[in-house]
Amino acid sequence: MNQRIIKFRTWNKLSKSIREWYEIKHNAEPFWYDDLDYKLMQFTGLLDKNGKEIYEGDIVNWTGKRDKDTSKFAYRYIVVFENGIFGYFLQNSNVGTLQPLQGLVELKTYEVI
Repeated sequence: MNQRIIKFRTWNKLSKSIREWYEIKHNAEPFWYDDLDYKLMQFTGLLDKNGKEIYEGDIVNWTGKRDKDTSKFAYRYIVVFENGIFGYFLQNSNVGTLQPLQGLVELKTYEVI
């Protein structure tokens, strides 16, 4: 059985930038995770169609074609950790049922944006 890699990164709300865990871990300056300017993001253990790591808080774009015609569709989802699982909701809407992220990942037509 493969064990999931445990990794974190942070989102700086003021500068709108990501800091990787190794930067935080090896930074000589003190870093407070409960600071209101930062959001801690956990790695889901999953990769998008381009091999990019998916983290809690990421926006995932899912595109495809409808079965009965040639029209395309695109949805954006936000990745969350809730009730002990990584899942997703439609972006800008935490309404509805949390869907397990693994199911979306298996479609192989999604990417982190």
